[in-house]
Order: sequence, then structure tokens, then C-alpha cells
Amino acid sequence: VIVLAVVVGLGEAGFLDWFRSSKNKGHEVCRVDFEVFDPKGLRLWTAQKSGLKSFGVELFINPVRGKKPVCNFCQTTSNVTQGKFFLQSDDVIIKNGDILEYVIVTFNGQTTQRHKPRKIIVDDHLIKAKGRCSCPASVSPTTTPADTARQQVLTDPTAEIALLERILVNVSKRCAEGTMSNYLFLQLDRVEGATDDLKQLVVEYFNKKPA
Repeated sequence: VIVLAVVVGLGEAGFLDWFRSSKNKGHEVCRVDFEVFDPKGLRLWTAQKSGLKSFGVELFINPVRGKKPVCNFCQTTSNVTQGKFFLQSDDVIIKNGDILEYVIVTFNGQTTQRHKPRKIIVDDHLIKAKGRCSCPASVSPTTTPADTARQQVLTDPTAEIALLERILVNVSKRCAEGTMSNYLFLQLDRVEGATDDLKQLVVEYFNKKPA
């Protein structure tokens, strides 16, 4: 009981704040929500946290690793509407399946901070349901996004890499709260035989999986 009282007292006195870096105060950002317009346009918003004076985003569409990215949408605002910061563009073109990488830029009245890049994959729930198809009423699309992606993989080898990256990012968001890793983890109950040759172990693992 005495120990608990001491901890509570120290907490109330601000002792626990000693463990937190003061440079991050006023730079906390909530979840950023996206809405993509068809055929073009983008709107995103986030709730204002305590001490946050302005909110900005540098957004890159389908960035290519190894090449200097070009900002497709860069905007900052200090206006707060109903407790939220809103950013919008009427010109940017974003399609279903695109990878959006964005860097959040915050200002707390004294310092500006660039946050770690985040990624999302554009899917149907992000696209505002209007003008989904420009075809005449009597004509319906004959191809699906999956067919288009499959054709890209067959004609362009780099498209397969981009497709796999989209799948991994999407899975990580749903299953690992956005946590990414450069390592491949295989779920094995036990390994039969030698484990010195890791490449052969991976090949055998996938050969046992249905196509």
C-alpha cells in the first residue's frame, strides 16, 4: 500500500513525464482518414490533439524505391473545423490499388516535426461512390482489377514486385497494426532434416503449400 501511494504521488507530481521526451509534446497525431474522389480529388483529416497548432502532409503516389520521390500532394493547414484538421485537393488523381506513402508534418507553435512515413493501399472503401464507371448504361466493364493486375504481372516483371508490396502492406495493416519487417517468418511446428540450408528450407516450405 505504501509503495502504491508513493508511485501515485510521483505520477501526480509529473515524475512519469521524466521518461517522455519533451520534444514530442504538441506533435501527437491521431489516425488520418482518407477519402478518394472519382475521377480525381482527395480529402483527408485528423483530430486535433492537445498542443498541435498545424497539420500537414507530403503524399507520394506509388513511390519507386531507389528513386527520389516527387510530392503529388503537399499541403498544410492551421484551420480547425469541428475539432479536426482537413486537407483537400481537387486535382490529384488516385486509382484503386495505388499505394499512398505519406509523411505527416506537425507544428506545435515552437518546433516543426516530420513523422515517419506511413503507407496505405487504396481500395473500394476509400473511393467515394460517384462516377464509378463512365461506360454507357448498356455496357458493363469486362475486366476486373484482379485481371488488370494479372496482366501487368505478365507483361512487366516489376509489376509483380509492386503487387506483392501492396499485398504485404494490406495484410500488415489488418493483421499486425501496420508493423512491417524485412524478414520472412515461416510458421513451422517442426523442421524435418537439416536446417543449415535456409534457402532449401524455404523452397520446401512453399512447395508443400497449394498453388
